[in-house]
Amino acid sequence: MIKTSSLLTLSALPNTTSKLICVNEGRAKSRKVGESKGAYRFCEAQAAFNSDFTPEKDVLREKNSNLRLRFAFDGKEMNVTISQLSIVSYDDILALWQQCEGVGLSDADSRGNIQSYLDRNPGMSFVATSDGRVIGTVLGGHDGRRGYIHHLAVHPDCRRQGIGRQLAERCLQVLGDKGIHKCHIFIFNNNAGGIAFWKSLGWTHRTDISVISKTIEAHKD
Repeated sequence: MIKTSSLLTLSALPNTTSKLICVNEGRAKSRKVGESKGAYRFCEAQAAFNSDFTPEKDVLREKNSNLRLRFAFDGKEMNVTISQLSIVSYDDILALWQQCEGVGLSDADSRGNIQSYLDRNPGMSFVATSDGRVIGTVLGGHDGRRGYIHHLAVHPDCRRQGIGRQLAERCLQVLGDKGIHKCHIFIFNNNAGGIAFWKSLGWTHRTDISVISKTIEAHKD
């Protein structure tokens, strides 16, 4: 069976609403990030950089640029750290991808190929961990003109907590810092949940273009 994919695109956004979970109250709070003017203005802690928001209880930003989130999950406090993705965690990352529907895996996702991707796009991919366990990932990169996000995945037990949103926005911030003002995602047409998720973040589902692919055979001398 041939799986087809479509494209979702995000250009510089206007107002964006973020969700953070407040441990003390145990419910989602929504706050607006600053208005974008020709370039992405996403920050690691989103609204934590607004003058009317106090991040100490909800978001802790470390000197090494890791993002630490703290929220309630099933009545228990859960600490999540978002940091740059390293090949050291490859086995755990692959295991997560294999658990997530909608993540298409192939030879391109071997350890060596992922290492090459990270080397080509340094500091643009992120991993979410909780108590040492990998619960979320995203691969980010660009070709000098457009940005691309691959394999945004959150463990099924940890979804609907804003982790996927935070991972995506970390990528967008880095792309914006690089002068990239449009980002694309390849997504299977039958991944209705994935398409709905991205559209909820302000992405546009493109139906006017298609993906055409060709496998390049290895050259033999």
